[in-house]
Amino acid sequence: MWPQPAPRARRTWEIHDTVLIAAVFCMFNRYVDGLAATTPRDPALYAAGAQRLIQDGYLPPSPDPIRHDQSRTPYSTAAGRASAARRAGRVRREAAARAL
Repeated sequence: MWPQPAPRARRTWEIHDTVLIAAVFCMFNRYVDGLAATTPRDPALYAAGAQRLIQDGYLPPSPDPIRHDQSRTPYSTAAGRASAARRAGRVRREAAARAL
């Protein structure tokens, strides 16, 4: 049988865990504030989201195969990939010019 830890040690770990949990929530709040995210004020929207998560989980809903053709995305053709590469290059050049 293992010896029981001292009461003081148990309190130390409980305090440590509580502080870590509070720090994580503080970090989450700062992150959301930094993104300037808005949250709905109506509690019914949260309930609807919870029901969706209960029914479907965290995976996105599968697209309707009749209305959505996944084989034809903007990046599935050579022209689409070239356009994306040009756009990425332009964004990098603009960022470099702003940094000067």
